[in-house]
Amino acid sequence: MTTAIMGIGSPFGKDQAGWDAVDQLAQQAWAQAAIEHGTLVLHKLDRPGMGLLEHLQRYAHVILVDAVIAPHYAPGMIIPLQREELALWEAPASSHGFGVAEALAMGDALGMLPERLEIWGVVVAD
Repeated sequence: MTTAIMGIGSPFGKDQAGWDAVDQLAQQAWAQAAIEHGTLVLHKLDRPGMGLLEHLQRYAHVILVDAVIAPHYAPGMIIPLQREELALWEAPASSHGFGVAEALAMGDALGMLPERLEIWGVVVAD
């Protein structure tokens, strides 16, 4: 099974935390080996909106990494997020339009989500 790790965001400001996480992973030897063996792919998605569903459909296991504003956590912490509570978390101001929560809700309704979906938030300062 191929696992896809997708950094959500943009190349600008605080919203690039998901991309930074993917860049850091790409530097790890274990990740390079997994990529070479075809068991891991890394993506950086620029404000995908509903286009996220197209990417999710390609894989059975997806790990999404996105920036979140979470006042109870220190900036830089990485926290697991539940899909059901995702709408409660604040994302950095951006021009995403449809955010991750909305795209996942649509994907759930349409049966387009991967078999295994993990969501991780990278806490950024408000």
